[in-house]
Amino acid sequence: MTREEFITHVEREQEALRGFLLALCCGNKDDADDLAQDALVKAYLSSDGYQDKGKFRSWLFKIAHNTFLNHKASCRTMESVEAARTLIGNTSAESSFAHQDLYLALRTLPPKERSAITLFYLSGYSIKEIATITESSERTGHWAWKHFHKADGTTTYAELRGDIVMDMVDFSYVPGKLVLEDICLYAKPGQKIAFVGATGAGK
Repeated sequence: MTREEFITHVEREQEALRGFLLALCCGNKDDADDLAQDALVKAYLSSDGYQDKGKFRSWLFKIAHNTFLNHKASCRTMESVEAARTLIGNTSAESSFAHQDLYLALRTLPPKERSAITLFYLSGYSIKEIATITESSERTGHWAWKHFHKADGTTTYAELRGDIVMDMVDFSYVPGKLVLEDICLYAKPGQKIAFVGATGAGK
């Protein structure tokens, strides 16, 4: 790849790259910009070996992902969204981002899971493509029930398959004060169903 070809590709993909890294850094613009610069330098130095014609973005994202994993930003995970919100605080520059709630949620995920979620939901990559970019098994990203066994400290996963039926289900935030009552739902594999309240909050 020539220098001119590399510049053309970068000009086309730099906004997508920045958005990807901004999500991985949970809205921290300074970290995202530093990572983008480092990733682009590494990409340019490796451009002679680029062979995946038509897949420059995936190739660039793979370099960016590995750069992120080796950066201090990948070590910042919190136990909960509320813990992340407390850490950031109302005066933080990060609170100015429109997607703050998303960034707070991403902050609770380990680095590789954060990458997989970002690539799947924000960038539209398939499970197979994500496995290539993150150098993970294609099983990453499959829906499963996670069950921790206190007795022996092991964790097992049961892959979700088939339809889901909710029959006469009640839900409440406070005992004795039902928000949803006698709800019956039927969902096919891959189907998403949501209740949206008057405030826009989802159930």
